[in-house]
Amino acid sequence: MAFVFRNTAGTIVGRAADGSDLYLPLYAAGQLHAALFNPSGNNSIVQPGSSLTVMGASSQVCSLSLRVNGAVVATTVGDSLGYVLSFPQPGNYDLILEANAGGAAGVVVRDTTRLVALGNQVAQPLPPGTVEGVNYINDSTVVLALYAPFKQHAFVLAPFNDWSPDGNYRMNRTADSSWYWLRLEGLTPGQEVPYQYLVNGNQRVADPFAHQEFWIRPTIVLFLRRRIPICCPIHRGHRASSLLCNPALRPTLGKTPDFSARTPANW
Repeated sequence: MAFVFRNTAGTIVGRAADGSDLYLPLYAAGQLHAALFNPSGNNSIVQPGSSLTVMGASSQVCSLSLRVNGAVVATTVGDSLGYVLSFPQPGNYDLILEANAGGAAGVVVRDTTRLVALGNQVAQPLPPGTVEGVNYINDSTVVLALYAPFKQHAFVLAPFNDWSPDGNYRMNRTADSSWYWLRLEGLTPGQEVPYQYLVNGNQRVADPFAHQEFWIRPTIVLFLRRRIPICCPIHRGHRASSLLCNPALRPTLGKTPDFSARTPANW
């Protein structure tokens, strides 16, 4: 990557100590790398009965293979691989592109992604007493509730699913298609859990009623309320929230004022 830093007038230019341009190498020359280019992170939701072309590449000629849910579905020798993947039924489809240089060194690198084929969803009413936001049931269980009318589907994203859509964390939808909710169990008491909502497969939003929120930027994590001791995926570039299953440790923070007048038009 090449960087250019200038002031507003363009009279001052930021350069390296020796006066040269600024570059950040993403891949070391001569090393083996592999990447899945299609699907990308923005089209991880698919429909049962559909198909798409999976595309992967490596930085040098090698043995390439593609696994779907653990089974090898395609192999080749070269620096690229393509495969038409079908989705016969709902569920998770975990993809692994593996590049093997062979030889005595035995260098093997991988890239992974997950696709979710959506099935029909039976409407589920909100549990009694549930309010929007985080509903603390006990020190290891919460119910997350999101008001999102006119949306098609929603997922909870967090470290426990690698911030990726997962059919196991698809939120239940009420009969009027206005509310989405999910019960999370087995959380560690006292441990802070960051999370986001993924709505309609392309909108990553924070929970406006969580006890704290923060921005995840490409190179910096900016906390809006107080710093929290977690490791965030800094490449996401979206707002996120956190919950804490321990009333004694949980701070008493009010909800963000600008969400008080939130309507579906704000999405």
